[in-house]
Amino acid sequence: MLRRATLAMGVCLSLAAVAAAVAANADEKANEWVYIGTRGAAPDGGERSPQGIYAARFNTRTGQLSPPQLQVRLPRATWLVRHPRLPVIYTAADAGTGSSAESNILGFEVEPASGKLTQLNQVGAGGLDATHLAFDATSNTLFVANHGSGDVTALPVRPDGHLGVVASTQKDYGTGPHPRQKMPEPHGVAVDPSHHYVLVTDFGADRIFVYQFDGATRTLRPATVPYEAVPPGSGPRHLIFSPDGRFLYLLTELSAELRVYRWDARNSDKPIWSQATSRDNGKKWEWNWYMYFTNAKN
Repeated sequence: MLRRATLAMGVCLSLAAVAAAVAANADEKANEWVYIGTRGAAPDGGERSPQGIYAARFNTRTGQLSPPQLQVRLPRATWLVRHPRLPVIYTAADAGTGSSAESNILGFEVEPASGKLTQLNQVGAGGLDATHLAFDATSNTLFVANHGSGDVTALPVRPDGHLGVVASTQKDYGTGPHPRQKMPEPHGVAVDPSHHYVLVTDFGADRIFVYQFDGATRTLRPATVPYEAVPPGSGPRHLIFSPDGRFLYLLTELSAELRVYRWDARNSDKPIWSQATSRDNGKKWEWNWYMYFTNAKN
């Protein structure tokens, strides 16, 4: 049974990790498998470990993590996400011919005792350089943010965990003032708590795109207000919703900020409000402060 997800960042490799509860017997209830997706190269141009998905044992009592061991060799396994009910994980990966080709999305079944991964199937991501995934448990849909082609796609997930082909696609648009913002570049995707909206953070466009989602047909379409603009040159990267679903938190890369937004899925005209909370149903808005983060390069 898969239980929780965590994200790890390495010095030389970008690591996306999914932790799975895989107790083989009563004596091992404190142990979980952690799966780590990797990409990148050695900083000095020397030898490097193979790219792919690694597995390590994590002891929840002591906090100890065993040395990672390669499970599956894959090029640019950039992001992993777990199935909420099945012992299955999904990963984005390159096709093996570089990021200019359509990315692949792969599903793997977890063998709890050994941690071994068995591939279920593989489908096209519907775009280039897939960089982030989000799973909607209500509709059994996997969403993919395709960084290289500037779009988001919806893939159906069958009851047994196998992936279906792309059911819907939407393209982002816009650019920013920074030299790195020459085209739309989706970096993150998230499903709102009502399961009726999908939000995409676009690094290149300086926008949070808002798409309405029909879970029955797995169709995406632009919301009435299709995006929320962030300050020029911010470079939005990832966002998450608060546990109560009333707020969302956006992390920007270029400006190194954590920005807070009000979210109300009942307001179909404009569910997202810039850095604001309301204590009287929208009659008066109060603007929040936001926190600054230090850029790692500095």
